[in-house]
Amino acid sequence: MVEEIVGVFNVRQLMLEEYGTPRSCTLFLTNERVVVMVPEGIALRMVALPIIALVAGFIGFLTRNPILFFTGMGVGVGSGIVLGMLDFLIRHRKVRKVKQLPPAEILRVGKQNFEIPFSKTTRVQLRWFEELQKGSFLLPTLPKYNYEVEFVVENGKYVFIIDSDMLNQFTKKLRPFIPEIVEIKKE
Repeated sequence: MVEEIVGVFNVRQLMLEEYGTPRSCTLFLTNERVVVMVPEGIALRMVALPIIALVAGFIGFLTRNPILFFTGMGVGVGSGIVLGMLDFLIRHRKVRKVKQLPPAEILRVGKQNFEIPFSKTTRVQLRWFEELQKGSFLLPTLPKYNYEVEFVVENGKYVFIIDSDMLNQFTKKLRPFIPEIVEIKKE
């Protein structure tokens, strides 16, 4: 049987070793496994440029040098915005390119990409939770419900956050390969 991609879902992975910090990733659901692609953006050392410029601006503030202060702050904020947009564009382009590759190639594209084989998956749990959102002063916020999808495998577990509007499509595509999906209401 040839491995084919049956669904692509943009989710956030909970980093359990980093106290539940989420990072964005893309799940490629195939007929044999789930391939997880973590898009890599610009190098972390590029963030040093805005930080150095902001430190120079702060030194200009302490020494009461307005030219150094405004130059440092301007370069720091401007380069921070440019680097943020550049990182977003690079990640978006990589995800778009990878969606056209076969599953085996997706694993080789990035160092952080990994797979969850169905043969080693013992259980899939769904837990819904209410995501806290910032509201405005005048308007009340409506609750937003998301789901945690937890893949329990032989050597650990992987937890992903999926939007409630994508959940039905995700479970519909996953059920033929893992028939028992446990849904738990999270309090």
